[in-house]
Formats: sequence, C-alpha cells, structure tokens
Amino acid sequence: MYINRAVQIRQPRGQTREGCLAAIKVNYDHQKTVWVVTKFVTKHSHKLSPGNINQFLRSHRKVKDCDISQVKSLQSVGVTTSQVMDHLVDQTDSYAGVGHTIKDLQNRFDAIQRSSTSHNSDADAIIAYMTAKSQMDPDFFFKYEVAEDETMGNLFWSDSMSRADYRCFGDVLSFDSTYRTNAYRRPLVIFVGVNHHNRTSIFGFGLLVDETVETYSWMLSTFLLAMQGKCPISAVIDGDKAMRKAIKLVMPGSIH
Repeated sequence: MYINRAVQIRQPRGQTREGCLAAIKVNYDHQKTVWVVTKFVTKHSHKLSPGNINQFLRSHRKVKDCDISQVKSLQSVGVTTSQVMDHLVDQTDSYAGVGHTIKDLQNRFDAIQRSSTSHNSDADAIIAYMTAKSQMDPDFFFKYEVAEDETMGNLFWSDSMSRADYRCFGDVLSFDSTYRTNAYRRPLVIFVGVNHHNRTSIFGFGLLVDETVETYSWMLSTFLLAMQGKCPISAVIDGDKAMRKAIKLVMPGSIH
C-alpha cells in the first residue's frame, strides 16, 4: 500500500474513520404505505462535537437563502461581507447560531455571482450563434424573450430543413418537455413528427423558463409564426394540464 512505502512523495492523509456503528435505517412498507424505522443505534464510539462548534462541521455548515439576501442588499450600499457576518452574529447572539463561517458565506455568494455571469454570457453566445445561423440560412428562424432581471427568457428555434419538413409532414405534431435535465434546469420542448419513411422528423425546439399556460402559449404561438400559421390536424402530448390548455387557446382547430 501507499502508506507502507519507504519513499513517499507526499504525506498521506490522516485516518478519520472511528468505526462508529451509530446509525438509523428506514424502510418503506408497501402494504401499509408508510416509512418504518427498522434500526436505530444511538451509541457512539467517539465523543460528539459540542453544540457551539457546529458551524465548523461540514455536515452542518449551510448558508441560508435569507443570509444571501442580506449580503446582496447590504453590499449594494457598501457594506462588506465581513460586516454582514458580524451583523448575522448579532442577530443570532453567537457564531453557532449563524450556522456557517464567513468563508462559507463568501464562497456561496461568489458561486451565485459566477453562475449569474455564466448564464448571461451563455445567453449572449447562443443569441450570437443563432444570429450568425440566420445570416447563413435565410430560412433559419429563432425568437427569444428577455426576462425582467435581464436574463434569457423563453427561446424557440427551427432551421430551414425542419420548417420544410413541417410543411410536408406537419399534419400530426407531437411534443413533450424534458424535466429540467439540462445545466440550467429549464424545460426543453422538442417538436417532432413522422415523415413518409416512418422516421422521426424534428420540427423545432423550445427552451422555456417554466411550464405554465402563458409560457406554453407563447411557445405554440411562436411555433405557428415560424411555420407560417399552419396548424397541425392532430397534436399528441403527455397529460400536462398547462400544455393542454395552451393547445385549446392557440390551436383550437387541432385535435388533441
């Protein structure tokens, strides 16, 4: 093993396992449809940390959303993060009551800022890319909205081949939304149909901010705008109620 080597490039990390058998085990009873505790061992083989140092334990350190809100509001008027931390300590009367260290607060706030900057830069990049695509392909269509916080709102796009396929094979339209499987946790809607070879044809894509009736209505209206107002004869979807209402509003002549 590495620890037993005579020549070591670096010192190995110290062992932190204590062999503690304290545990709780919960199973689901399918017949009674309830969760049941089947094992509960309270005896520890080591001393527990005192309550006044909980904020130093990795499992207990958590920056609450209300703390981040205070950082944002106070920093906007020139208050530093360390001063915000002192303010939080005054509110809870102790560092243990805050539940995290100042480093945790700084790391969480920096991560939120980097995420916001990344989302905005990615939005700018995709708009620039689609603008360039529309210049190379005159039939390439895309439309987007800007949210109130100046971030990317709903987005729809369809290339020339997809629009041509819809003109020929758009009598039956099927679409469904993936459940926020992308990096930005947004629903992605894919419009598909079947061509004369019984192969799937993609008609367009929609990247949405949520799954409300208003958002689906915007997406379907934009889809019809891209397809020059041609409504499908039949629309096949899942059981989403908001999507069903949007079809009745935007495509009343289509059979759902």
